[in-house]
Amino acid sequence: MTRATTRRLQRAVFSFSLLTLLATAAPLRAVTFNLLPPTLDPEINKIDIGLKIGFNADKQTSDVSGTMEADLGWEFEGDGIRITELTLTGGALGFTDLDFLLGLVEVQGRGLGGTTNTLNPPGSSVVTEGTFAAADHEMIINQGLFLVTGAPDYDLSENPFGGSGSGEGTVSLTEIGRVGNQVTYESILTLPIAFTDQQPIAPGSPIFIDIEVSGTLQGSGQFSVTVNQGNADFDVDSDVDGRDLLAWQRGHGIQGSATLADGDANSDTNVDAFDLAIWQDQFGKPVACGNVTAVPEPGTVALVLVLGSLLIPPRYNVIPR
Repeated sequence: MTRATTRRLQRAVFSFSLLTLLATAAPLRAVTFNLLPPTLDPEINKIDIGLKIGFNADKQTSDVSGTMEADLGWEFEGDGIRITELTLTGGALGFTDLDFLLGLVEVQGRGLGGTTNTLNPPGSSVVTEGTFAAADHEMIINQGLFLVTGAPDYDLSENPFGGSGSGEGTVSLTEIGRVGNQVTYESILTLPIAFTDQQPIAPGSPIFIDIEVSGTLQGSGQFSVTVNQGNADFDVDSDVDGRDLLAWQRGHGIQGSATLADGDANSDTNVDAFDLAIWQDQFGKPVACGNVTAVPEPGTVALVLVLGSLLIPPRYNVIPR
């Protein structure tokens, strides 16, 4: 392999590795979304649950309370942030007791509860202008009992019902406080649910319980981030460019002892995704008094990164012949 070919291969690998880091290292915030009281809006946090055994069916409506847990991915925008990614990681949903009459069969739902998760794949939802695909996520009813006349109790912890969301979900972001560069946001997460499921009424039984669930979950959560603060000029040459990203890449993973030269943009002694976010925010701008607050044009960072990385030759030793 010629030296020129080796250089081209090294540059291509280098460019690909940087793009991979940018794609996988988005800052995340764990947020607890507390479900809003259904009295605030009769259309939210009320779930219709329909049961059917054989030819007999009944439908009841349950209020839903509790929490949804989520990881929010974000990036800088102007003097704040915007949400780019959503992963539901659990939570605790509680339902009101329900009484169904299926012909001559009574079914009592007692102690019903559940949770929400993100399906894998996709593993997370892309959030575009505050909206995401609800079908990326699911609600599971996995707590409580169905007490069925003339049959053993149906334990939902052993045989849960569940299914995915439907349509378009939303996640909004509102600034509710700012002290210096520390910004506090309120986020409203709305997840429409619509699914059907079927389970045998008892192990091995030819009789099945069909369930149909529909409604909308909505919760409110708060979190804080530090915006437009830090210095991504890791090589101290008065600009923020591809060479600074190279410094961050070399230092990525250092915990507790990192310096500016290692890629620590926010002076927390770690080199991580938060420092990369600061680099993205400051990329292509001259440094002013150690901090940069300008934001690159949308969609240009990845493109300039590719071009810039190809201009940074990899370092290697040349052995004279």
